[in-house]
Amino acid sequence: MKKMLLIIFLLCTQMSYSQSGWFQQVSGVSNDLWSISITDSMNYWAVGSTPGNGVILRTSNGGLNWFQQTSPTTNSLFSCKFVNANTGWISGSGGVMLKTTNGGTLWVSQTSGSGVDLWALYFIDANTGFCGNTNGQIIKTTNSGSNWVLQTTTSGTIPSNFHFININTGYYAGILNSVNGGVYKTTNSGTSWTILSTGTIPTAEDVFFLNESTGWVCGQSGTIIKTTNGGNNWTNQSSGTSLNIFEIYFADQNTGWVVAGDAGNPSNGLILKTTNSGLNWYTQLTATGLYSINFNNNDIGVAVGKGGKIYKTTTSGELLPLAPTLISPSNNSTNVGLTPTLFWNTVSGATSYKVLVSSMLTFGNVIDSATVTTNQRTIPSGKLNVAATYYWKVLANNQYGSSPWSEAWNFSTVITSIVKTELEIPKSFAVSQNYPNPFNPATSIKFAIPKFSSVKITIFDIAGKELETIINEKLQAGTYQIEWNASKYSSGIYFYKIQTDNNTETKRMTLIK
Repeated sequence: MKKMLLIIFLLCTQMSYSQSGWFQQVSGVSNDLWSISITDSMNYWAVGSTPGNGVILRTSNGGLNWFQQTSPTTNSLFSCKFVNANTGWISGSGGVMLKTTNGGTLWVSQTSGSGVDLWALYFIDANTGFCGNTNGQIIKTTNSGSNWVLQTTTSGTIPSNFHFININTGYYAGILNSVNGGVYKTTNSGTSWTILSTGTIPTAEDVFFLNESTGWVCGQSGTIIKTTNGGNNWTNQSSGTSLNIFEIYFADQNTGWVVAGDAGNPSNGLILKTTNSGLNWYTQLTATGLYSINFNNNDIGVAVGKGGKIYKTTTSGELLPLAPTLISPSNNSTNVGLTPTLFWNTVSGATSYKVLVSSMLTFGNVIDSATVTTNQRTIPSGKLNVAATYYWKVLANNQYGSSPWSEAWNFSTVITSIVKTELEIPKSFAVSQNYPNPFNPATSIKFAIPKFSSVKITIFDIAGKELETIINEKLQAGTYQIEWNASKYSSGIYFYKIQTDNNTETKRMTLIK
């Protein structure tokens, strides 16, 4: 059993790290932690020991801070169970049974009637609880622990963990004095227990049932077995590890976790997860030996283990996506069109992306905002202005949360924009006088082409020096209007020349600032 490992493991310094959505919290102790109980997203308790030195830890802020609670005993503590944020029990060596009704501010001793180590502690509700001891006995209370009554002796099987579906139907996993483990079932609230035929299974460490049909048992050498008919038949599942699997928890029919460790090498420990009912298991965390795991919901979970290690997840153990890397338009791009397509890299695990475009680096003025499922976003027409600078950034989302924002890039739009103003095809080539004229700093130039043609519009100063080409492309027949922004030029006389395949015309315009 995992609790017996304390007489095998030696105290040593361990290195541990997070590989996924599990992050280490500061416990403040080096005691081995054997059990974790969670009542809600904020309130957790953990108990543990070094030989002859029990410890009780509590957090009321989701693990940001853990503090030790005062225990009325120095005995080793092996198991804890809370039914709400106030009421809980702890069992330990030498028959120790403790209870609190104020969240652990005060713990009082109860008479367990057992003088040997109490390992497995389980409460169905605030009144009815079970506990197993080293002699293979089960004690039960129906009055919140005021009295504990010897219920049965289980032929040398030491209960390791209990799990009840309702007040009558429950299971426990345990270790026999012989080689193989045992899984037992009761349908009369523990008055009698029947051993289930599981095949050859090494020591059974934990049992977990979702309902009266579906349950799992885990144990030594990476063993996981599953039943879908209340324990009448069991099938082996491949955990992918040979470590001892100490506890198992399922949030629903598909999603579950186990914690594992190694008596011979306490630096070995794993959290494994399945999302297909145990058909496949994959590693979420490699750390020192881990002994207990519990979840408040599908996302918030805590695991504890060797040397006071505590790990927590708020994302079902999964990593949040990384921040996207922007691709194009490249940073500081110029002459970008008014409906550009923004591209970024595809982020592993992301299900959507949020894109922001702003005229301010602080993104205080959002021009365009969208959530998309691909790694690109085309900015709709009418949102961007000519000769303006815009900033953009992207974050990635999945079902567990969002990545940080990407780096913010900027681009500047074209200094001109061209639009087709009339559907009717003109009969001849024509160039209108720019409007307004005089202008400051922008003006519109209107022209008509009767057939498909190359169109080039060039700007000259009064000395005839070519300043810039504002359009040079092939256009269908039609009437067009193009805007020229002269904000970077000084007041004066300028000329615009329009050249098509068959025509050329030049007009004068005046910029007054």
